[in-house]
This record gives sequence, structure tokens and C-alpha cells, in this order.
Amino acid sequence: MSKEIQRMKEDHWKEWLNNMASTDIWIAHKYISNPGRDGGKTCIPTLRKTGLDGRTIQATTNKEKSEVLAQALFPPPPTVSAVPTDYLYPEPVEKWTAITKEQLTQTINNLSPYKAPGPDGVANIVFQ
Repeated sequence: MSKEIQRMKEDHWKEWLNNMASTDIWIAHKYISNPGRDGGKTCIPTLRKTGLDGRTIQATTNKEKSEVLAQALFPPPPTVSAVPTDYLYPEPVEKWTAITKEQLTQTINNLSPYKAPGPDGVANIVFQ
């Protein structure tokens, strides 16, 4: 930041302090007590998490916050117990039937030709 801009900011701050009303004292306190921030970046506040031993853990740095969020949002998968060997699966609701050529033709004709291709990377217009 140039010295001229810095000086102008200081002058403005001093002028504001000299002319502030009594109700502005709390605004001044807020400006002084909180560190300056980059207005363009999102700020995640201090995160608090209770550990297994009952202690409260505070995450203040970005690395600590990311670890706390990752643990909260993506916990380890539960342990899987073995499926019993004598488990009786229910009967299927419906038997599988083969897809007919007519069904396939009708589905391809109903496709939008210029939509984005699917996982195979082939555009619908190629099928049509």
C-alpha cells in the first residue's frame, strides 16, 4: 500500500475518532479489538469441538479448522460385521426381462441429440 493511501487512512481514522458520537464508542471498540481482515475472503470463525475425554478443543488456524471439519463431515466408516451365512434373502419382486430392440429404438429416438455425452463420451446424435 502506498504511503499516501496509508496516510489518508490514518487521517480519516483520526478525524472519525474526534467527531464520533457517544454511541459510536462500541463501533470503535469493535474496530480496535478485532484484527483487520481481507474483505474478499470468507472467514470461518474459531471452531470448538468436544473431544472424547470431554475437553473442548478450539481450532483457530486454517489447518486446524480443516481437520475439524473433515472429521465432522467425513467420519471414518463404521466397522462391518460379517453377514450371517444363513441369511435368507427375499424373493425378487420382478423377474428380469430382456430389453427388446423396439424398446432400445424408442429410447434412442427420445434422446435429445445435442445434450452432453454420457460417461462413455459418445454423443446422442451418434446413436440416432
